Amino acid sequence: MENLQLSPYNNLLFKNCYYNMLFAVLIYFKLDISYFMSNSIVSYKVSENMISNSYIDIKNENSLLNDMGVDRCEIKVEKHFFIETLQGSINNNSPILIESDVFEKIILIIGYNESSIKIIEQRYPDTLSYSFNQISIQEIMESSLFSNNYETKISCFLHKHDKFQNKSEDSFFNYCHNYVLCESLIMTGITDMNVFMENFKLISSIADILAGEKMISGLNNIVNSYRVVENILRSSCDNKALKLLELNKAIENNWCLIRNKLVKYSFSRQMGIEVNVIFDIIKKICIDEYTYFNLINERKGMQYL
Repeated sequence: MENLQLSPYNNLLFKNCYYNMLFAVLIYFKLDISYFMSNSIVSYKVSENMISNSYIDIKNENSLLNDMGVDRCEIKVEKHFFIETLQGSINNNSPILIESDVFEKIILIIGYNESSIKIIEQRYPDTLSYSFNQISIQEIMESSLFSNNYETKISCFLHKHDKFQNKSEDSFFNYCHNYVLCESLIMTGITDMNVFMENFKLISSIADILAGEKMISGLNNIVNSYRVVENILRSSCDNKALKLLELNKAIENNWCLIRNKLVKYSFSRQMGIEVNVIFDIIKKICIDEYTYFNLINERKGMQYL
């Protein structure tokens, strides 16, 4: 079997499953994924008594990949050219990514032989369960993958050059630069947490909201985003990075504490919910967020009231 030596990426959840596939490709190309992640700045998002987060992307993703020396080419392939295209791409050291409702997931093709293809796939939704698998060529060709006029869309990734030689410090400094660019949106998100705190008191008696799927999912997204930032901060030995890392970890731990209390409550609602305890934890998070904001912007005057 002709194989590219990629490995599944199961270290972090970043945005969605597409990026776990992309990170497997970037690592194969010996590129720093923390630099890629530093392009996306996290901000809180409060709506309908829920809290989650959103990513603010500074550069267009194709431009960012191009800066890193990677070409992402999206093409439509007709059914009778699919195998030839697949083989040519793999032989050219270019993994293939397919997003299709047929497989109900994204698959990354990294190898082939006469009868099957080797892929990386996510075994279970919303989990770090990326692993190797094989699919027969016959199964693909007979599937409805090509039902749309007998063609399907694929993405090929080609490492064009090694001119991108970022140092580990670059990811941190790029992150700080982008954070400052987004400071107004970030501050709006932090300020909105005051609204969430007041709403939390009101919804604390509504079990379906408090321990509902949307609330837990939003908290999971927040926790995952702080683990992403931790990865970026750990790329630097700068004193400022170390201080930010300590704050980031404290905020992450407190969100984990809130999530765990709500998950526990969802399984045993007779126990009640510690509203005042959670309220105090959110207030502590706000204080740490303002401290983090001031440190990264090198300001001293702004404080949480």
